[in-house]
Amino acid sequence: MIILVHKFLSILCIFSLSILVIGSIFFALVTNNLLLFTIIMLVILLGLPSVIQWMSGKSFDLFVPPIFFSVVIFLGYILPIPSFLAGEDPFSILWGYPFRSLHDALLHALLLAILGVLGFYFGYGVFALRPVKRYPSTVVWNAHRLGLVGIGYTVVGLGLFAAGIVLIGGPIALIEGLADRTRAFAGLGYFFNGILLLLIFALLWWAYLLKKRRLTDWRFWIYTIFALLSSGLLGSRANTFIIVLAGVVLYHRIFKPISFAILLALGGIGAVALVAYALFFREFLITGQLAVLVSYADKSNPLWTLFAQMLSGEFMHIQILSTLVEAIPSEIPFQNGLTYLFLFATPIPSSLWPEKPLPAPGIFTLALWPQKWLLAGTTIPPTLMGEMYMNFGTLGVFIGMILFGALYRIVYARSLATACAPTPTILYALMLVGIIHYVRGAFPEVTAVLLIFILPTLLALWFVEHKVLHA
Repeated sequence: MIILVHKFLSILCIFSLSILVIGSIFFALVTNNLLLFTIIMLVILLGLPSVIQWMSGKSFDLFVPPIFFSVVIFLGYILPIPSFLAGEDPFSILWGYPFRSLHDALLHALLLAILGVLGFYFGYGVFALRPVKRYPSTVVWNAHRLGLVGIGYTVVGLGLFAAGIVLIGGPIALIEGLADRTRAFAGLGYFFNGILLLLIFALLWWAYLLKKRRLTDWRFWIYTIFALLSSGLLGSRANTFIIVLAGVVLYHRIFKPISFAILLALGGIGAVALVAYALFFREFLITGQLAVLVSYADKSNPLWTLFAQMLSGEFMHIQILSTLVEAIPSEIPFQNGLTYLFLFATPIPSSLWPEKPLPAPGIFTLALWPQKWLLAGTTIPPTLMGEMYMNFGTLGVFIGMILFGALYRIVYARSLATACAPTPTILYALMLVGIIHYVRGAFPEVTAVLLIFILPTLLALWFVEHKVLHA
């Protein structure tokens, strides 16, 4: 009886959604609104992974690549459209661009986004056709060696960070430099990024506690809070975000699946935390006050307006892609792959190579908003699909996203094949979180950031994993 009711509700739900979709498409076609039709098509496309997962009888799982990717695309390419068309979004207010035709540019960008999403699904789906061969083995961690990793990473990380503070001119210079991190920290990345070793060890320790089911170890929580606060002095939310969300993914995969309701609650808490982080480390710590609130004093709800504006400033993907499709090639020439070569130039400090080529965000910003770069050292990332278009045009977006989808299927399948071994699961957690930064940023820079986390993680795991027991 329960099964029959479940099937009836499923059929009813599918029928209702179908009527809604068909009605929306019919309305868009009747009103000759091609832009609305394109938006509806992209929304339907983004919903397919969740529908497929649901129809296969599985509970909703945010932390699989197609669904996670689709949610990120929805946040960056669909939600900002109403405010973008009204000119009230952060991009239009803070950056702005004189579109010849905003409607045409937005339509072009949405079509590119649809092509890119199809490419991701295709690349992921082709490799998903191959069955996952599971390896029945259990990797054992040496707790003593894990402790040695913690001591080593903490000492080296704090030592490098302290050396960076000395080289920049002391703690006051460090705090003042948060207002212009690109220039203040130029050539000192190896020193300041040393503090990330503490975050890496915290993630490894968390994975160990999850396997042992000892989540209340107070030493871990004190150490992690210290590591998060210390890394906050870099002024980058990305580092903190990567570790915290990767920790949530590990909890979901190793300890216990997280329900949809709890995920929503965690998402709300995380959004508030990100905004609070930015206000504290990028303004209050520098000036001793929150002057930004003054500009929102005339609003009916200043705090909420500030929160909404700052959060929406993290999701300007569709605005950026619309700008690029109009600016290329008239204002920005096709780069023909040159921006991807920056990945190999990233490890070389600018102090040793002052004329190091600009990455994609620098090229993009310097071409359209030169004063932003020259006066404040501020750049704006071109987005993953935007950089692909910036280099190879429309075909580059489709092929690039196929490769991107295939990469994530391989990483995900590897974590499933060795579910009892922590290493592939930890790497998968870091890579999954990387989707947010990849979709928003530039491929070489995001890859460099992920490698900063992944390489020390692999080194530590190679030292800690000392025995394999075959089932």
